[in-house]
Amino acid sequence: MPRTGQLVRQLEEFSKRVETQLSVKSITKEIECIDLETREASTTKETIERKGHLWENISTMVAIAVEIAAKNLRVANNALKIASQMLADMREEDACKKKEIIDRIYEKLIRVPNSAFLQVWLQNITHTTDDWSVSEVYNMPLCKVVANQPVTLWNNSWLLPEIAEKFPQNSIVDREVLAKTGQVITFKAKRQYDEFDY
Repeated sequence: MPRTGQLVRQLEEFSKRVETQLSVKSITKEIECIDLETREASTTKETIERKGHLWENISTMVAIAVEIAAKNLRVANNALKIASQMLADMREEDACKKKEIIDRIYEKLIRVPNSAFLQVWLQNITHTTDDWSVSEVYNMPLCKVVANQPVTLWNNSWLLPEIAEKFPQNSIVDREVLAKTGQVITFKAKRQYDEFDY
């Protein structure tokens, strides 16, 4: 798709704006007190930390981000990161609505041809709410490993059994790190590998 580099930059800028909006901000208030006995006024400062919130229609904005991800695989990870940021802002009382939105995202992206790449990114959002007892949540082998489902990632049949046992596929998933990971997609690299100058 032409101008994909511009779209990546715009999505990254929008993601930063969402992150800034949702960040914890310190609000300092000045409270004026009057002593009723001495009639002297004194001022104290009180600092409150408050998490930001998105006041826009989250489901509509997530739908736009998911549509971008479905139409352009090169920016799918950026678009799904924005969707994950917005979903993370939904309140606990909206858990049913959030689950419904995640299910719609899944239904939309799982139908995209050659959706393996999308499944990996989508599982970053859904792994905390997936029903891992269902065998076909994702059909991508890497996603099945994360879901602790039986799958063959690579053919080790040509190796001696004692050597093949040294390559347990479940060891590629750090369960402790996975348990601590939330639903917001984060990138370790600042730029994608294909944007570097060689």
